[in-house]
Amino acid sequence: MNDIEEFLSKYLSGTDKVDMIIVLGRNADTVPYIDINRIACRTRGTDKFRKDNANDNKTDNPGFGVRWKEFYETSLPVTEMLNWSSNTPPSNQKVFFNQAYKSDTRTEKRPYLFKNESPDNNTNTKDLYLFNEVTGKSVYGSNGNFIDNEVFYRLCLLKKKLGGNVPIGQISVPLVYGTNNTFENIQSIVDEVKNLIFNSLIVI
Repeated sequence: MNDIEEFLSKYLSGTDKVDMIIVLGRNADTVPYIDINRIACRTRGTDKFRKDNANDNKTDNPGFGVRWKEFYETSLPVTEMLNWSSNTPPSNQKVFFNQAYKSDTRTEKRPYLFKNESPDNNTNTKDLYLFNEVTGKSVYGSNGNFIDNEVFYRLCLLKKKLGGNVPIGQISVPLVYGTNNTFENIQSIVDEVKNLIFNSLIVI
């Protein structure tokens, strides 16, 4: 068991069990939105000798791609968190359900790359695709394949091993300089994340 698992395992079951676990990370410099990320992937974006997020080494483990799942899905109450009555996002949309991922067989882009396209693919429902359609060897998850994705994936794997029903997932927040004109300051980002958590309270 490594540091992430040792620290978080007690919060998934037992007397210290919590209501929900959210991995909070930073979005790309050019993304001025908050993302609730749907997909965690097994691949770790470093050199080929690095062990992946399931602690297997691609170069020396003949069982790679068999023992552990390539992708996991958020269990956060996304519908309640977004609190939208339809699939049509508001014109001042600041939060997206980011369902992007890439495998060796399929690629789904970030939702705001579809914004204003016809037909509008900027959907915020889980019906964009079924999770059982997410197949192939993972390349990246909804928030890439570095540290945020790694913690998200390892939490999903830990929950599978330990059991329990604690909702877990990952949210990415933007920077407040450069290309970001969506949020005025850090406090406005904090307030938006707090609102997402508040919306989830009706079901957790």
